[in-house]
Amino acid sequence: GTGEVVKIAPDRRTVTTFIAPESTQPIGKTGMFVDEANDAYWVCTVATDFSVASELRRYDLATGALAHTIALTSGGICNDIAEDAAGNLYITDSFIGIERLPAGASALESWLTDVSLQPVHQGAFAVDGIVLDQSDFYVDNLDTGAIVRVHLNDDGTPGTPVVQAGVALSAPDGIRLLAHGKLVAAESSIDTLSEIDVDNDAGARVILSNRLD
Repeated sequence: GTGEVVKIAPDRRTVTTFIAPESTQPIGKTGMFVDEANDAYWVCTVATDFSVASELRRYDLATGALAHTIALTSGGICNDIAEDAAGNLYITDSFIGIERLPAGASALESWLTDVSLQPVHQGAFAVDGIVLDQSDFYVDNLDTGAIVRVHLNDDGTPGTPVVQAGVALSAPDGIRLLAHGKLVAAESSIDTLSEIDVDNDAGARVILSNRLD
């Protein structure tokens, strides 16, 4: 909410400022991606007062200096980021779907729009976190509670989105890949961290912690 980004050292005790608090909107930080190979820190930014458009930013990973800002194609809300093996970035727009930043490019392009990635309730945030597991993307829909699988075809196009059966989450706000076929999701409306098994058609959910705030 202040625009500040901190680094937590491997000892999990030492915290230092990476990006200082900012005063010019958009300052809110949502999803992020660390690209060590290219010395880049990518982050989605959102105006905390919704006064200006959301954008994708690249900061220098060594210094925290702002290097680039990239507008979304639709003027929506940049929420989270994933990368494929070719270095293309995939960005969730919480009102529309998924956009892609081809490796080496300076502008985002629309990659996938689908009703499963969009809100049911007017104005609600929908597609949120995104991870890539081998050749399948998994995204969560904050509004519907669904986990959606999108296959990454060999030619770089998206497959038909499939809603994971057997899994209904409570306002999932961010996911990460734990292992092949296993995700962890923060369920924001019930303050839990859950493990989601997506390696079968039935799906399964196990609560790991109910001590989140």
